[in-house]
Amino acid sequence: MPTPVVNQQGYVALIEAVVRDKMRSFGPLAVRKLHGIVGLRLDDGGTILELGRDPVEVLHEVVVCFEKLAGKASVVFAKKAIQPVLAKYPGLTLPVELR
Repeated sequence: MPTPVVNQQGYVALIEAVVRDKMRSFGPLAVRKLHGIVGLRLDDGGTILELGRDPVEVLHEVVVCFEKLAGKASVVFAKKAIQPVLAKYPGLTLPVELR
């Protein structure tokens, strides 16, 4: 059962923005790399089907996974990818990598 979170939609949008950004570079591999993250289930297009624990922790794990795959530049691109989401949902808590 998903963790009840204030502004769950905002966190879903943040995670999906990062995933879709990486899908432009890595295609389906981006989604496959995230299959081991507990509490996160995605469809093949990068849409979240289930977010079952603290979304800030999940986002942290997503960013770390992509950083291992593509290096520090991956974090820079993730920061850019989430800007429209942050404008729509101000005040979301971010993992340290995205601050």
